[in-house]
Amino acid sequence: MTDTPPSEESRPWIFTFGYGHAPYRNCFVRITGTFEGARDEMVRRFGQRWSMQYESEEAAGVGRFNLTEL
Repeated sequence: MTDTPPSEESRPWIFTFGYGHAPYRNCFVRITGTFEGARDEMVRRFGQRWSMQYESEEAAGVGRFNLTEL
């Protein structure tokens, strides 16, 4: 067991795009890192043109909304 808070562990995070974020609106991106590190990388790649950060594909609705991984 570690004493590292979950947000500081390096792990995969799922990022989704909003309806108005064409051409990526039905897509998601997986980035591994800490919560903040993965978020920084997402901003580096896409700027502010994305919607949410999730802990899992299930939480992001990947299967439910039939999202495609970029």
